[in-house]
Amino acid sequence: MSQGEPLQLTDYLRIVLRRIWWVVGVTVIFLGAAIGYTVVATREYVANATVLAKAPTNLPNGQGQVLPQATISTSSLQTDVALIKSAAVRRVVPGIIAKLAKTPLAPAPAVATSITTNTDLITISCTSPQPQLAAYCANAYTSAFLSYAKAQQIAEYNTEEKPINLDLANANKQVAAYAKLIKDAGTTTNIQAYLAQEQAWVGVASTYSSLLADLVVQIDTANGGVVLNSTAQPPISPSSPRTTRDVAIGGGIGLILGLALAFVLDTLDDRIRSKDDVERSYPGLSMLGFIPYVDSWKAVDRPYLVAQDAPLAGPTEAYRTLRTAIEFARLNRDIRSLVVTSSLALEGKTATVSNLAVIFAKAGQRVCVVSGDLRRPRLGEFFASEEIPGLTSIALGTADFDEAIREVADVPGLFFLGTGPIPAEPAEFLSAKRTVEIFAELRDRFDLVLIDTPPVLPVTDALLMGRVADGILVVVTAGRTRRRALARVRELIEQTNLPVIGGVLNGTSGSGSGYGYGYGYGYGYGYGYGEYKPKTAGDSGRKRGSKSKTKEPKRTAGDDAGRLSAG
Repeated sequence: MSQGEPLQLTDYLRIVLRRIWWVVGVTVIFLGAAIGYTVVATREYVANATVLAKAPTNLPNGQGQVLPQATISTSSLQTDVALIKSAAVRRVVPGIIAKLAKTPLAPAPAVATSITTNTDLITISCTSPQPQLAAYCANAYTSAFLSYAKAQQIAEYNTEEKPINLDLANANKQVAAYAKLIKDAGTTTNIQAYLAQEQAWVGVASTYSSLLADLVVQIDTANGGVVLNSTAQPPISPSSPRTTRDVAIGGGIGLILGLALAFVLDTLDDRIRSKDDVERSYPGLSMLGFIPYVDSWKAVDRPYLVAQDAPLAGPTEAYRTLRTAIEFARLNRDIRSLVVTSSLALEGKTATVSNLAVIFAKAGQRVCVVSGDLRRPRLGEFFASEEIPGLTSIALGTADFDEAIREVADVPGLFFLGTGPIPAEPAEFLSAKRTVEIFAELRDRFDLVLIDTPPVLPVTDALLMGRVADGILVVVTAGRTRRRALARVRELIEQTNLPVIGGVLNGTSGSGSGYGYGYGYGYGYGYGYGEYKPKTAGDSGRKRGSKSKTKEPKRTAGDDAGRLSAG
């Protein structure tokens, strides 16, 4: 995607689709890991028992008054939790488990215990590889906790019983004392006063007696402020691993990471994949053709003319569609010469030139393909033709047009012009006045001149040839051309104000790996190149030949005169 431009939903879908194997692969890996975990992991079972915390009945104070009923507080619950975890409770748990299991367990079974609170409920959970043992453990902790809490409460009641007994004894003592005073009193007035005091202490003694009786009842019914709410039952299914949940989590994590990886890879890999990518990198570039991937082009040592060898194939029909689009572009403009180039090597421009030339020639037009790549020429291999004599031969005067231009065998109306001897300074040669005149002559001699050039980014040759041509056709290959490279091509072409008639997207139905034409470019962007020795017709693996020194058909007397003077 181009920088600064927000992604649309279709962009996200397209990214996912072209990275679908990464998404699927990562998802499958995590699914497999989750399934493997559920298979090898030890089964763990969790049993839960619950107790209900209740506010304890408050004890009477030493003055014989009953305190108001307390309420359950968070601190009280936390006290109960601390009591469950205390050493006093844990110490007796193994014995209780052994009693429940009716068999000695030595050493004590290894179980994990957790305690949670919710309002006034306390849940005691035990985890064990054995479901029955987990239930025994939870019930043992519950039983030990209830017993210990009850014992603590009874101890508190017993502590309160002693002062009440002392107060009751003192009250009875006072009653006895006043009874003696009444017996020994001599006057009625003293008797009445003593009787009143005696009755008062009788009431106090009665109160303490009632409190003591209540206390005895509370001791008999003591529960430690907690009661059993539910006992633990052996769980039917394990709590871990949980196959459905774990597999779903593993698949979900894998899918999320797979999608994230797809977008990361798409961000790092800026190769063009579709027409939309081309439009984002080169806004305004009209896509004239979409050429499907041709599997035969994987053989880098055997150039393949699909338009000639497979006239009914899908790629050939795509080239016909491209020819039609170019013809429409020529309606409003006098386009007789066309430079075909790309951003970098291995993007299929030479194959595009070759097949497009065959298609135009078969449509009845006289076409000349020019091997204008003076760095690493390869156009001659497609037509099994020698590069010498050629373009530079005409410029040097060592050959005329009739000698340098050769008709391609089996394709009437198609002519080939090689590079000729490779100049030491290709850019200087292309800028020379004589070179401009040669291209002007070619334009007059043929209906269409197609010029194969080096890529735009490594060297300036394509831009220099673009100045002597009527238009430029930019070749892009899905899965190979970089978005940044195509954007740079656009900048260079716009800076030189060269006419671009449109673009061609190769590899639209292939695997995205791009064409394997076997280009040997080694120049520009840090690559060096040495002396080049052109291949001859005998070096090519193709059987198709070309008629050496065959003159092209004459158009007019003026054309003949032009050829003689140029030679």
